[in-house]
Amino acid sequence: MSSCATATSSGSSSRPSSAHAALGDGRASEPLRAFLRARLAGSPAPPLDDAQRARLDALVAGLPWPEAALHDLAVDRGAVVAAALILEHHLDAGRVSVETPATPGPERLTAAPGVAVEVYER
Repeated sequence: MSSCATATSSGSSSRPSSAHAALGDGRASEPLRAFLRARLAGSPAPPLDDAQRARLDALVAGLPWPEAALHDLAVDRGAVVAAALILEHHLDAGRVSVETPATPGPERLTAAPGVAVEVYER
């Protein structure tokens, strides 16, 4: 049996952290900072009113998408899976391959970081 691992990076991005840094100081930004701190902590976020939501959406939309970092993360995860299959499960290295799929865009984010690994016979 051969194995092929496909590692994807579909995690929540670093955008909440970047948005938090971009907010700056000021009392008007505190509800947004509280919202982003909760998101980063994985806690329920406090509600935002329409104006606050619009400001947050505009702020996040202006942040660069970390495409290269997500691609590198997927490559690294694939290498870890391949190494585990070879070293820990004693599969022949010639029978293990890693495929890195297309890097996800912001529309494909998930609520929590994750990885998809597919193992199949070739």
